[in-house]
Amino acid sequence: MIDMRFILRYKKAIFVLFFLSLISSSFLLISPYISKLVIDQAFLQNNMGRFVRLSVVGAALFILSILCKVVNDVIRNRISVTLRLSLANQFLKKLYSLDTYFFQGASTGENIYRLSDLQSVSHFLLEQVPGFLVDMVKLPFILWVCFWINLPMTAALIVLSPLFILQSVYMQKKLKPIYESLWRKNSLLSKELYESFSSMFIIKALGSGKYNRHRYLRLFIDNVRWQIKNF
Repeated sequence: MIDMRFILRYKKAIFVLFFLSLISSSFLLISPYISKLVIDQAFLQNNMGRFVRLSVVGAALFILSILCKVVNDVIRNRISVTLRLSLANQFLKKLYSLDTYFFQGASTGENIYRLSDLQSVSHFLLEQVPGFLVDMVKLPFILWVCFWINLPMTAALIVLSPLFILQSVYMQKKLKPIYESLWRKNSLLSKELYESFSSMFIIKALGSGKYNRHRYLRLFIDNVRWQIKNF
């Protein structure tokens, strides 16, 4: 389950990204309407004056959409850097507050792999959460347009929509243990690699480099075979 307190901790950054994404999505929704006006009111009616005016409006919207995208990317990159720094700081703060029993049960490689996995948490907060909020805002407008165009077909799709949701839920339940197992296997690979680095002088002194290399390769091949089998 997702801890809402964790998401609300970054509500300001999420709101800014949501607002920028909503503006960008608005340009995408307006463009087809402008194209329809050009065809219906300019080409079909052979009205050059209206064609020029609509072309100017379309060009202005295109320039504004490009500027909005540039601003969105700049702000997103700044928030991404700040967010990753905050997540790394919280992870290390939590890590250093743990007792020695935790470090006896988890290897250095596993902890470093957890730290490297912060990128996926950052992606979730910067991409998926704002995108979900944008979809929730766009949904009423899209439904209104669909009802206006074809009421019976839209109503039928709404009635049948739970079938698509059930399929998504089913796939998530099936994929969840697969991704959990994938995380564990990648964690074992990271553990083996970092343990080798931390014990390199002992490995050199005992001449066990070949053994450690074969051991890592066995884990790597097992990981590849598992991914091919499940994906």
